[in-house]
Amino acid sequence: MAPAKIKNIILTIIVIVMIVMIGFLLFNLIATPEFLIKREIESISKDYYEKHFYEMFLRNNSISKDSLETSKEVQDTVSELLEKRVERGFSPVSFRQLLLYDDLKHADSANGIAKYCDLDKSFIKIYPESPFKSENYRIEYTYSCNF
Repeated sequence: MAPAKIKNIILTIIVIVMIVMIGFLLFNLIATPEFLIKREIESISKDYYEKHFYEMFLRNNSISKDSLETSKEVQDTVSELLEKRVERGFSPVSFRQLLLYDDLKHADSANGIAKYCDLDKSFIKIYPESPFKSENYRIEYTYSCNF
């Protein structure tokens, strides 16, 4: 092999190793316990509202999901009910409740989060937003954690 080719191969290897090292360092800087916990709680909160709480809210008000999709009258009723919660939101949900709500689906996350956060003093508060579908909401997070 020609010395120029060997030099190019060595330079390529060095560049690749440097890119991998920089990526690893950036990941470690970003992947702090605070970042990971907040990302996990945001994901679980989204799942909680969209797939559990919203449907439970409909059931508790004797509204079927099918009728919501087909009836303007039912949509107006849901809007009217949720409109009352836009400013004050729903009751806070502790991280403990959030992590245990779906047959312990998120129990694996609980141990890691509990290392840094008080699961009873950390909570979310959900505020529905117009047009009041399951994906229309905002969440406020209150963390009682040692990051």
